Amino acid sequence: IGPVFIRLLGSTWRISLDGEDELNRYRQRGTKILYAFWHNRILPLTYVYRNRGVRIMISEHSDGEIIARIVDRMGYNPVRGSTTKGGMKAARELALDDSPYDLAITPDGPRGPRQIAQTGAAYIASRGGYALAPIAVSASSAWELNSWDKFLIPKPFCRLEIAIGEPIFIDKDAKASQLNESAQYLQNRLNDLTESLHRGYARAVK
Repeated sequence: IGPVFIRLLGSTWRISLDGEDELNRYRQRGTKILYAFWHNRILPLTYVYRNRGVRIMISEHSDGEIIARIVDRMGYNPVRGSTTKGGMKAARELALDDSPYDLAITPDGPRGPRQIAQTGAAYIASRGGYALAPIAVSASSAWELNSWDKFLIPKPFCRLEIAIGEPIFIDKDAKASQLNESAQYLQNRLNDLTESLHRGYARAVK
């Protein structure tokens, strides 16, 4: 039911995507892309980036099994692991991935704290030579679940704004302190991008 629901709901959205052209220029130069977005934005992005073979880290917890089955049927390649369970194994697998497909990770998943970036995304970007692309989503109207991440479900026929920030590049030999700094920078960029989208809707309403 999940994939059918997402496809039907997503088909009603008016979607604006900004920043993908810049990433294409990096791809043309042979640079691999690692998307990073907050856990509560996974539903709209699952629809927008469907059927592209993107590899995405999904928790090994029981609730992650449901998400993994859904994204698999939406044309993704889930890799099981997280910052709390099976994380290092999955992170190494993604960092060493030599497939032509993009990667994706929720740096605050699977259990939070909400919108606090762990070092997993920075580690994968560093060791794998990826361009770490922060990606934010905002909807003109949405439901917000009473979950740890305040999971977002954009309402039918809403305007969906997606913004991709300037890619972050991390030294291949970055130490733990540098990875922590990069995670903090990623966190700030994601929150700034999200807030910028929210301000844009506020101005539109006025």
